[in-house]
Amino acid sequence: MNELQRQLDARRRKLRLSYPQLARLTGIPQSTVWNLINGPMVQPPSKEKVEQLAKALDWPVDHLMQLVGEQFGYHVYTVEDEGLQVLMASWSQMSPRDRESVLALAQVLIRNRNNNDRP
Repeated sequence: MNELQRQLDARRRKLRLSYPQLARLTGIPQSTVWNLINGPMVQPPSKEKVEQLAKALDWPVDHLMQLVGEQFGYHVYTVEDEGLQVLMASWSQMSPRDRESVLALAQVLIRNRNNNDRP
Protein backbone atom coordinates (compact mmCIF):
# COMPACT_ATOMS: atom_id res chain seq x y z
CA MET A 1 0.00 0.00 0.00
CA ASN A 2 1.45 3.35 -1.01
CA GLU A 3 0.94 6.75 0.66
CA LEU A 4 -1.95 7.69 -1.63
CA GLN A 5 -3.72 4.44 -0.83
CA ARG A 6 -3.09 4.88 2.91
CA GLN A 7 -4.67 8.33 2.80
CA LEU A 8 -7.64 7.15 0.76
CA ASP A 9 -8.25 4.28 3.16
CA ALA A 10 -7.79 6.49 6.24
CA ARG A 11 -10.33 8.96 4.86
CA ARG A 12 -12.74 6.14 4.00
CA ARG A 13 -12.45 4.76 7.53
CA LYS A 14 -12.76 8.23 9.11
CA LEU A 15 -16.04 8.73 7.26
CA ARG A 16 -17.06 5.19 8.27
CA LEU A 17 -17.67 4.15 4.68
CA SER A 18 -17.57 0.52 3.66
CA TYR A 19 -16.27 -0.38 0.23
CA PRO A 20 -19.81 -0.97 -1.07
CA GLN A 21 -20.92 2.42 0.30
CA LEU A 22 -17.96 4.19 -1.29
CA ALA A 23 -18.68 2.41 -4.56
CA ARG A 24 -22.30 3.60 -4.49
CA LEU A 25 -21.29 7.18 -3.69
CA THR A 26 -18.72 7.30 -6.48
CA GLY A 27 -20.48 5.22 -9.11
CA ILE A 28 -17.25 3.26 -9.43
CA PRO A 29 -17.56 -0.54 -9.26
CA GLN A 30 -16.77 -1.93 -5.81
CA SER A 31 -13.93 -4.09 -7.16
CA THR A 32 -12.33 -0.99 -8.71
CA VAL A 33 -12.69 0.97 -5.47
CA TRP A 34 -11.08 -1.90 -3.57
CA ASN A 35 -8.23 -2.11 -6.12
CA LEU A 36 -7.63 1.65 -5.99
CA ILE A 37 -7.14 1.43 -2.23
CA ASN A 38 -5.53 -2.00 -1.87
CA GLY A 39 -4.26 -3.23 -5.22
CA PRO A 40 -1.04 -2.55 -7.04
CA MET A 41 -1.26 0.98 -8.38
CA VAL A 42 0.71 1.03 -11.62
CA GLN A 43 -0.93 4.07 -13.17
CA PRO A 44 -2.85 7.03 -11.80
CA PRO A 45 -6.63 6.82 -11.66
CA SER A 46 -8.44 8.76 -14.35
CA LYS A 47 -9.39 12.37 -13.70
CA GLU A 48 -13.04 11.27 -13.61
CA LYS A 49 -12.34 8.70 -10.88
CA VAL A 50 -10.33 11.24 -8.88
CA GLU A 51 -13.23 13.69 -9.07
CA GLN A 52 -15.74 11.01 -8.03
CA LEU A 53 -13.56 9.89 -5.13
CA ALA A 54 -12.92 13.45 -3.98
CA LYS A 55 -16.63 14.20 -3.91
CA ALA A 56 -17.50 10.99 -2.05
CA LEU A 57 -14.68 11.50 0.45
CA ASP A 58 -15.58 15.17 0.94
CA TRP A 59 -12.15 16.34 -0.17
CA PRO A 60 -11.38 19.19 -2.57
CA VAL A 61 -10.56 17.74 -5.99
CA ASP A 62 -7.31 19.73 -6.00
CA HIS A 63 -6.22 17.98 -2.80
CA LEU A 64 -6.76 14.50 -4.20
CA MET A 65 -5.20 15.47 -7.55
CA GLN A 66 -2.13 16.62 -5.64
CA LEU A 67 -1.94 13.32 -3.74
CA VAL A 68 -2.25 11.36 -6.98
CA GLY A 69 0.37 13.51 -8.64
CA GLU A 70 2.82 13.13 -5.79
CA GLN A 71 2.40 9.36 -5.86
CA PHE A 72 3.33 9.25 -9.54
CA GLY A 73 6.10 11.84 -9.49
CA TYR A 74 4.12 14.79 -10.80
CA HIS A 75 3.35 18.13 -9.28
CA VAL A 76 -0.10 19.55 -9.91
CA TYR A 77 -0.52 23.29 -9.64
CA THR A 78 -3.87 25.00 -9.79
CA VAL A 79 -3.61 28.51 -11.11
CA GLU A 80 -6.03 31.42 -10.94
CA ASP A 81 -7.63 30.80 -14.35
CA GLU A 82 -10.81 28.81 -13.85
CA GLY A 83 -10.43 25.19 -14.89
CA LEU A 84 -6.75 25.51 -15.72
CA GLN A 85 -4.23 23.22 -14.11
CA VAL A 86 -0.54 22.90 -14.74
CA LEU A 87 0.89 19.43 -14.49
CA MET A 88 4.65 19.17 -14.19
CA ALA A 89 6.53 15.92 -14.34
CA SER A 90 9.61 15.44 -12.26
CA TRP A 91 12.63 16.06 -14.48
CA SER A 92 13.96 12.56 -13.85
CA GLN A 93 10.74 11.01 -15.14
CA MET A 94 10.66 12.94 -18.40
CA SER A 95 11.77 11.39 -21.65
CA PRO A 96 14.74 13.02 -23.39
CA ARG A 97 12.33 14.44 -25.98
CA ASP A 98 10.11 15.98 -23.28
CA ARG A 99 13.17 17.48 -21.59
CA GLU A 100 14.21 19.09 -24.87
CA SER A 101 10.69 20.53 -25.27
CA VAL A 102 10.72 21.99 -21.76
CA LEU A 103 14.15 23.53 -22.31
CA ALA A 104 13.05 25.02 -25.64
CA LEU A 105 9.95 26.50 -24.02
CA ALA A 106 12.02 27.95 -21.18
CA GLN A 107 14.41 29.53 -23.67
CA VAL A 108 11.51 31.17 -25.54
CA LEU A 109 10.04 32.49 -22.29
CA ILE A 110 13.40 33.89 -21.18
CA ARG A 111 13.95 35.51 -24.58
CA ASN A 112 10.48 37.08 -24.50
CA ARG A 113 11.01 38.36 -20.96
CA ASN A 114 14.37 39.85 -21.90
CA ASN A 115 12.86 41.54 -24.96
CA ASN A 116 10.07 43.01 -22.83
CA ASP A 117 12.56 44.31 -20.25
CA ARG A 118 14.38 46.48 -22.80
CA PRO A 119 13.61 50.23 -22.72
